[in-house]
Amino acid sequence: FAFIKASEGADHRDREFGRNWDAARQAGVARGAYHFFTFCTPGAAQAENFISAVDGSFGELPPVADVEFAGNCRQWESIDRIRQELRSFLARLEESAHVRPILYFTADAHARILEGHFDGYPIWPRSVLLPLSESRFGSWLFWQFADNGRVSGIDTLVDLNVFRSARVDFDSLVASGRAAD
Repeated sequence: FAFIKASEGADHRDREFGRNWDAARQAGVARGAYHFFTFCTPGAAQAENFISAVDGSFGELPPVADVEFAGNCRQWESIDRIRQELRSFLARLEESAHVRPILYFTADAHARILEGHFDGYPIWPRSVLLPLSESRFGSWLFWQFADNGRVSGIDTLVDLNVFRSARVDFDSLVASGRAAD
């Protein structure tokens, strides 16, 4: 599987998304699109950018909201406002994709923004230094365990991730994504 960056904020689109998206499909890789959620932009506008960037098709895997402080804007109003805009983003995304989005996050974003406020969403923690435990984040769907991997056909370093459950569960997740398109 591969999650491919499609967009960021209300107006940025990844220039390589279409090429990467098509190449993953041609290689037979189950695909999902992700959006880097910015803290200084209304969630509804970000959702529309993401939906438009993927041309309404999120692939075989649920869409992802990437929530982290690194690389984000610095003039955000408050954590409560970030949560409010993230809720708006997720609601619009779920309405469009017909499936609950996945929340990708760093430990800092989890502790400061998500913990106790977004229960019920599938989660994808990034934890490259510490082992992952349910006591730390809860029950996860995907886990990013490295950010320095090599994959045949890709010239740059890539993030390495694992799906939590059995192949049959992954196949079911992919099938539900295909039904949503």
